[in-house]
Amino acid sequence: HDASAVPSPDVLVGCCFADLMAPDILVSSTVQTFLANPREDQDYALVYFPITFGGVTQFLPPQPVEGAGETNKGIPSDATAFGLYAQALESRHGHNLDVWKLQKAMQNYGGQLMSKGNSDWNISPTDDDGEDSYLWRTMMHFFCVYSSTCHSHGRV
Repeated sequence: HDASAVPSPDVLVGCCFADLMAPDILVSSTVQTFLANPREDQDYALVYFPITFGGVTQFLPPQPVEGAGETNKGIPSDATAFGLYAQALESRHGHNLDVWKLQKAMQNYGGQLMSKGNSDWNISPTDDDGEDSYLWRTMMHFFCVYSSTCHSHGRV
């Protein structure tokens, strides 16, 4: 069927998505693909991009560098490891971690910011029942890749 005949949606949700591409490309392709054919009674569409990674992650309590000694070849601190992770997302994978660029790109197309805020996620090692948290173990595996630091702290 002809995509241009499909009316624009009232709401477009892109969870965990908006940081994966350049803001100008994301916004122009979103407008062209989904918002180019408004109905007669449609003045706007709500575009909601929850969980857009802005390059900041931390463990609480933070973990310092371990085992560096005189060789300075220890396991990096959480801040260093997460900083390198964010840098790799941008330089190797082309992610956009600057949410202001996304906001500006949307404003260039007539978009208006309704709300923004930081995540209040707190990933605990145990769930509400005191059981091991699957999400915690998954995140530790992802960031630690079974390093000795993770094992020594009982994280994996």
